[in-house]
Amino acid sequence: MSRDEITSKIDQNDKFCLEQMASIENMILHDKSEIKSEINKTNETFKQQLITEIDKLKTFVNNITSAAQAHRETLQEKYNEKLSKIKDVCA
Repeated sequence: MSRDEITSKIDQNDKFCLEQMASIENMILHDKSEIKSEINKTNETFKQQLITEIDKLKTFVNNITSAAQAHRETLQEKYNEKLSKIKDVCA
């Protein structure tokens, strides 16, 4: 092999390696984009699930609070009735 042939082969190999590196870089960028997209989808899914669970919890707490308040009002009315009867007896 002559010097020109060797130089030509080296140039061809260099060109091939640069093309392969560019191809790999493009694949990496594509994969990064896909992974980011999947992460964002997963994030949105978790966010929606969390919002749903929070809404369920709010509803549960509001129902319990309303029931407790209604029970308290009933007890207050009974107390007021008994107190007025006690006042009548004492008077």
